[in-house]
Amino acid sequence: MAEFNVDDLGYVHRPYPKNKPYLVSGEAKLYLALSAYQRQREFNSYERKDKAPSNVHFAVVDPGMMRSPSLKRFFSLGGRLWTILVYLILWPIWWLFFKSSVDGAQTMLFACLAPDVINTHEVSYISQCKVRDVPPRSEFKDEEKQKLLVERTRTMLEQVEKHAASERNKKEKAEQKQSQKTKKNKPQDKK
Repeated sequence: MAEFNVDDLGYVHRPYPKNKPYLVSGEAKLYLALSAYQRQREFNSYERKDKAPSNVHFAVVDPGMMRSPSLKRFFSLGGRLWTILVYLILWPIWWLFFKSSVDGAQTMLFACLAPDVINTHEVSYISQCKVRDVPPRSEFKDEEKQKLLVERTRTMLEQVEKHAASERNKKEKAEQKQSQKTKKNKPQDKK
């Protein structure tokens, strides 16, 4: 479902697929999984002062299709009235074939507590409470694409942080000027 487009991670230069929100969701999940693989390699190559191996472990968890608010949003295509009605009419089918949120949470608990997941130094791909093989997408085997994705993400975050710091400094300076003006204009008490 997802398309790997590292050149426009934030939908700045391409139109946002308003009528296909599942594409954005799929891209976000793909990027998150690919970033986990790259970050795991970075943590594994980091040499600690005590020479012990890294104790950081990434797990990509797929709980499966659940009856959740995100599923409702997914099937209602952003809240169109007719799609919400179709979703409500088909609710008994969703109830039969999709698991509850509590059942979906079992996969998360498995990822946190299972010894075969905890005692590894590689990314674990977990689905339906089982450790699975890497998904058969070419991006999961391409370390260069994963590295590029993490670098571009870092660059975007740095730009956002710099912009936020600049705006915060402007706001603080404006507040200081305002407080100085109010101090000057405040009448002095005479004794």
